Amino acid sequence: MQEVQFVEVRNVELPRGGNLEVQLTQDMIDKIGSQFGVASVDITDEHVRMYIWGAVKSAIEKAELEGV
Repeated sequence: MQEVQFVEVRNVELPRGGNLEVQLTQDMIDKIGSQFGVASVDITDEHVRMYIWGAVKSAIEKAELEGV
């Protein structure tokens, strides 16, 4: 099994207070950039937050549809 290589750690400020520490791999950075149409060096904390929010929302909706 290949070890996960984190290339960046961010403390993303949440809209209702608090922070979310996110460890990013290059693959995740590339996916976020692709999702929002920005270069990987131009990804903001807001891009990271919205990407995670969308992924979690999608997973919850899928689970609800499957009756989990």
